[in-house]
Amino acid sequence: MTYLINKWLANKSERFVYKTIFVILIIGLSIHFIKILFPPYTEMEHFWKKITFENICAVSILTFPLIYLSKSKTLKDYMAIFGVISGIVSFLLPIVILDHKVFSFEFFRFYLVHFVIFLAPYLMIKNNVHEISISRVSRVPIVLLGVLTIIFINELVITAAGWVPYEELFDPSKRNPSIIYGLGSLPGGVPDSLKSLTVIFTAFTPKFLMNTTLIPNGSYVPVLWMIGPVFIYGILASVLVLFYFEPESTKAYFKKILNKNEVYSKE
Repeated sequence: MTYLINKWLANKSERFVYKTIFVILIIGLSIHFIKILFPPYTEMEHFWKKITFENICAVSILTFPLIYLSKSKTLKDYMAIFGVISGIVSFLLPIVILDHKVFSFEFFRFYLVHFVIFLAPYLMIKNNVHEISISRVSRVPIVLLGVLTIIFINELVITAAGWVPYEELFDPSKRNPSIIYGLGSLPGGVPDSLKSLTVIFTAFTPKFLMNTTLIPNGSYVPVLWMIGPVFIYGILASVLVLFYFEPESTKAYFKKILNKNEVYSKE
């Protein structure tokens, strides 16, 4: 579908392409709100919490239309890079829908919404609506940390509203949206399949942010524990996306840096 839609847009005007991408974003936004009219959301006591800034993809679907209309190149870089990344990851690891039937509303909703999160940024880059730049890549993790902070604030708000039991706040086994509470405190310990992921992901996190008595339920210090991993892995992932979409300019950027270092070393 990505290939066919991109092919269809190839000979269209810039204005048509721009509007089409915006319509795609609005479709995703609409589905995000409409879902509360269908199971399993209709069976939830506090279904409103499911249309809040609950996780990275929820923040994406709610903010991407505004980012798309904005003039901020940094925000659009984030949208382009992490829209593509999170969309692909959601398709490869659709953990949240494993308990749903294949032909259920939730199954189709999940894939369609995450396809929108991937497709709109992909079309935005491929059709030159926005040009991502290696020179701004260090700003992308900062935006991601801002998104994670929004998720944490959302957790505090929906808990204060009574939509989530207070005792579940900070509990990684109950509330762990986008792993802001950590990886190490899952029920029964960390499964063997996730142990390597835990070690890799926490390699750049100071231990005092993971082992503290200040935060209940064995939670890591929310968001702060992710600063190291977000910057290291966020920049690496961003560079990989840049090599795919902008290979020549990205190679030229690194070549320029290497040449500069070579001149300095000779001096």
